[in-house]
Amino acid sequence: MKKEETKTEKSCQVPLYIQLAESILQDIYKGKYGPGTRLPSEKEFSEEKQVAVGTVRKAYEYLRKRNMIYKVRGSGSYVQFQEENRQTSPEVLAGEVFRQLWEYTGSYRKSLKLVQQETAEYFLKEQIVTVALVECNEEILHALVPIVESIDNVQVKPYLLKNIMSGKEVIAGQCDIAFVSRVHYGDFIRYCDALDLRAEVFVLRESRETIARLATLPENQEIYLLYRNQEFLENVKRSLQRLDKKCRLTGIGEEQLQRMDKEWSKKEPILLLPPDYLEYSNAGTLRVIEKARKRKWKVFPVCYEIEQGSWIHLVNTVKGLL
Repeated sequence: MKKEETKTEKSCQVPLYIQLAESILQDIYKGKYGPGTRLPSEKEFSEEKQVAVGTVRKAYEYLRKRNMIYKVRGSGSYVQFQEENRQTSPEVLAGEVFRQLWEYTGSYRKSLKLVQQETAEYFLKEQIVTVALVECNEEILHALVPIVESIDNVQVKPYLLKNIMSGKEVIAGQCDIAFVSRVHYGDFIRYCDALDLRAEVFVLRESRETIARLATLPENQEIYLLYRNQEFLENVKRSLQRLDKKCRLTGIGEEQLQRMDKEWSKKEPILLLPPDYLEYSNAGTLRVIEKARKRKWKVFPVCYEIEQGSWIHLVNTVKGLL
């Protein structure tokens, strides 16, 4: 019966002694060398594989460091491989993974690159902080998600406060922390305590651009606000009151906006939009908004931002969790 051999190639990118060590390892897996079996001497193996004695010596040393074989002074090297060691030894597991990659790619560099890429991606995933972002306004919540997700290593799960407090939604178990607007902290903190979930507050305010635009609105101006929930309408009313603006604010839905298109052609109202209007508005609504802009009407979204001190606090909080 012809003897089966594992070839070693001097032209391969993998060092020759590692190729040799892997071929011995394959023989061990196949049962050619059982536990306690004496391996050929370094000289015998060098003649069999037609490589230098020093190469065999390095291959044996490579296997000894991984607890695959052991050396008896004056007697030689013996197999020390057992299935339980294979499962518990990190070196053995790493060696087997690399061996399989090498067999698949045929390239030492490609195998090493794959290991480095997968290792980096694995640890990057492990360092992700999942934030439960809580707000009472759907419009504002949607607009805040990309802002908070701009923090490195953060993924966001948005929650409406009313859905949480009514039991309609439950904060996911994978959330590491909750970020909640300061005005809602008192309503939310008991819920967090019950779930043993850490909560951090932030101060939410209208963006500087929004404040500047609202501050310059003419007195007694007819203003329409496209909105979906009452909380957002009340927010805008409070903003106008703080600026001491005596304007007539009317909340409208998408259907009303489209019906009022012809009526508006005779006058020039001001149209305020929610910060997330592009995400939820239908095609008809977007056409009306675009038409209003072309007619030089004042059309702008009411945008919000996280106060700078709060933002720095949130960023540092995330860093502390990594």
